[in-house]
Amino acid sequence: ISILYMLEHILTEDVMQSGLRNYFKE
Repeated sequence: ISILYMLEHILTEDVMQSGLRNYFKE
């Protein structure tokens, strides 16, 4: 696994969690 792949996966998870939080807040 490359570093770029890991970074992309971490960033994607962070965005997903933030999106879910905003979704459930409304």
